[in-house]
This record gives sequence, C-alpha cells and structure tokens, in this order.
Amino acid sequence: MKNQFQQSVNKRMRVGMRQAVFLGGTSLLLALLLFMYASQEETAQKTEEILFAEEKFIFSPKVDSHYENPANWTPSYPGTHIQKHQEVIVQGFVNIPFYDLTIDGLLHVELDATIFSPNSQLTVGKTGTLYNDGEVILKHLHQEGLVNNNYSGKLNLHTFQADQSGRTYNLSGGEMIVTQSFTNKGEFNNYGDCRVKFDFDNEADFNQIGDSRLFVKGKLYDRQLARVLP
Repeated sequence: MKNQFQQSVNKRMRVGMRQAVFLGGTSLLLALLLFMYASQEETAQKTEEILFAEEKFIFSPKVDSHYENPANWTPSYPGTHIQKHQEVIVQGFVNIPFYDLTIDGLLHVELDATIFSPNSQLTVGKTGTLYNDGEVILKHLHQEGLVNNNYSGKLNLHTFQADQSGRTYNLSGGEMIVTQSFTNKGEFNNYGDCRVKFDFDNEADFNQIGDSRLFVKGKLYDRQLARVLP
C-alpha cells in the first residue's frame, strides 16, 4: 500500500514537472514572440513615418549638369541642405562646383550616376545617410551619420573625416580612394577596397571583413594588422 502511494506521488510529481517545463517553455516562447512582434511593430512604425513624411527630389541632367539649376529637378530644387525625411536621388552626372552640401536626410546616388564636386565638402549629419551606387568625387567628406558605399560604388576623396557617431560601410565590390588624409573616429567596416595614399589616422574601429583590402601609402594591410595601424 505504501509503495502504491509512493508510486502515485512520484507519478504526480513527474506529471507536474512536465507541465511546469511545458508551461515555462510556452511562457518563454510567448515572451519571445511578443518581443519580436513589438520590435517589428516599432520598425514598421519608423518605416511608415519615413515613407509618409519624406519628400523626394530627383536630379536628372535634362538641361545641363548643374546642381543648382531648377530645370534639372523633379518636382523642385531642394537646395543644398537636405532636411530630415527628405530624399534626394541623383541620376546621371551632376556638377557641384563651389558650394557645400549638408545631408540630414537621404542622398542616393544611383548606378552610373556621378557627383562631381572636387572643390567642395559634403557633410553627412547625424541623422543623414549617403547611399552610393555610382561615383562620388569630393574634396572633403565629413561623416557624422551613415555612409554606405555599395557594391558598385566608388568614393574618390581628397580628405575623409568620420566623427564618433559616424558609421561607414565600404561593401564588397566598393572602392574608396582617399588621396590625402583619412581620419576615422567612428565605426568603419571595410568589405571592399580602401586605399589611402598618405595619412591614415584610425582612432576607433576599423574592421577588415572577408576578402577586403586596405592599402596605406601603397602597402597592403591584412585583417590582423588593420586595427593597429598608426
């Protein structure tokens, strides 16, 4: 009788433990699902805010190559300061001779498009983004936000400076050439080719990823040495 009672107790304990494990696992799963749903909702909300708040301006060299010519813009000329929730799309060749651009929204240089501004500065603000699928030729790139030099992109710069808030991605197939000085105080992720012909100053994270290559003064540095460059 005692053995039967003990067996009954043990059986109930085993069932109880299985139920507890099941309920605990179910609770954990539900918590994970709720977290994922909340994250997706937050991302969707941010995306929706951008989509509905942004204004799009498209440059196409219909009349000439001058950035400041309103006739080249649809629907209108956005000016040299791209505000938050504004998107500027560059198609074809655009010449920016003697004035600077500030990007607090999004600047997208499309495939086969070129920004030619060898005497000017482009500033990507903390809320700004530069997506480059074409070629960007600048005297100076001041980077405080997000720069994506994409798979077909080419950045040709005299000087480059990334502040602590700057996140720079030179993707596989992308090429970045700095003919004078390179200063990185933020996060730089190199998947492609980065060539610095003179001064290289890395004060933060310069990450060599995959088959990326970094040349400084013509010398090739591998992934292990990239972080300790002078």
